[in-house]
Amino acid sequence: MAAHIVAMFALAWLHAWWAWLGAAVVLLSAGFYYARLTSPLVTAIEVTDSGYQLLDRGVWRSVKLKSAFITAPLTVVWFKGEQGESYHLTLLVDSLGVDDYRHLRIQLRWHRDKP
Repeated sequence: MAAHIVAMFALAWLHAWWAWLGAAVVLLSAGFYYARLTSPLVTAIEVTDSGYQLLDRGVWRSVKLKSAFITAPLTVVWFKGEQGESYHLTLLVDSLGVDDYRHLRIQLRWHRDKP
């Protein structure tokens, strides 16, 4: 984020029409960077008797399964958190161990949360 601020000051010294275009690009880039920093970062999924838990930036969050698209090479899952936050996860075969991936697919197919 500091690099974006420095770039804005550097572009402010230029008095050309393309400096405004460069400033717009830098601001757009800063917006995408900020959105990426504040988006959820799920590093683990835990299946318990009471439902699912996701490890989001070091904090375990209880979530409910809303939808799952499950195939052998790809699994796309949509979870809804207790405070209304959405978690969309795309899992590929190589994103975790073969047995863990198979177990998670089975859990997602057969273990549904109660409404």
